[in-house]
Amino acid sequence: MHDPSDPAVREFGATRLALRGDLIFTPQAAGGEAYYMVEDPLNSRFFRLGRAEYTLASLLDGRTSIHEALAHLSTVFPHHHLTEHDAAGLCRWLVEMDLAQTAESSQAHRLARTADKAERRRWLARFNPLAFRLPLFGCPDRALAALASWLGWLYSPAAFAGWLALVAIGAYRIFSAGDRFAASSQGIFAPDNWVWLVACWGALKGVHELSHGLACKRYGGAVREMGVLFMLFAPLAYVDVTSSWRFRARWQRIVVAAAGMYVELAIAAIAAIVWSETDSGWLNNLCYNAVVMAGFTTLVFNANPLMKFDGYYILSDALSLPNLYTNG
Repeated sequence: MHDPSDPAVREFGATRLALRGDLIFTPQAAGGEAYYMVEDPLNSRFFRLGRAEYTLASLLDGRTSIHEALAHLSTVFPHHHLTEHDAAGLCRWLVEMDLAQTAESSQAHRLARTADKAERRRWLARFNPLAFRLPLFGCPDRALAALASWLGWLYSPAAFAGWLALVAIGAYRIFSAGDRFAASSQGIFAPDNWVWLVACWGALKGVHELSHGLACKRYGGAVREMGVLFMLFAPLAYVDVTSSWRFRARWQRIVVAAAGMYVELAIAAIAAIVWSETDSGWLNNLCYNAVVMAGFTTLVFNANPLMKFDGYYILSDALSLPNLYTNG
């Protein structure tokens, strides 16, 4: 245990920090415990703070020292467990994350410096040879808002009921023709099928990410970026819907996380119905590829909670556990 009378801690406690004025704090609850979601809009990052930590951070206005803020915290939360060392650690973390700066500079200067750091960080990330993002479409938020006004109904309860019926019919068509479906798998990796397979995969992933963005806009979120993520030079579509983390309703966050699989499984169900009604040919082959890529592959990878894809975040919200790693 750290000694609260440590001179280094007490010296840091006299520091006056100023919390950035553009940060967005959203009260939320998980597992019966209240906390605050902190959004850093310049860097598109989110953090969690407990009630006591949030209250202490909110007192950092550039005029109040850390010691004074901690003393005031004790009047608001008499039974809090934050020590001077804890408070100093929290404030150091705020500075390291560019969420707060010392009070010497002006608020405009602090924001400008933080914006410059964020821009440099983004540029450095683009030159990472192992993983880098290529943003497309400029700012997609306005276009997605217009699309959501037309297609937002796809995520309504009535549409979900229709989706369940469609998926059930598609699954029935596959299992009722199981032998024929299994026999068709022999040509899935044929040399002349690779072009169709890759084209199908690319189109489905584009629709997958678009669905995430539409669901996010339906519930009032912002989509800052869309584009292509190159992971070990393999292209993957991506969309930034991290603003959904500030949604106070847990089910809304789950809908946004599940939206990609939702639309892919609907496509897989339609493809299964068309496949069952057609004989061998290009349309039948295309539908078979769609069933495999949008159905089985999506469930194996995206729905898998053991990887940090959609299934992980759905399960995390469903169980009200912000980090499943500690329970893995």
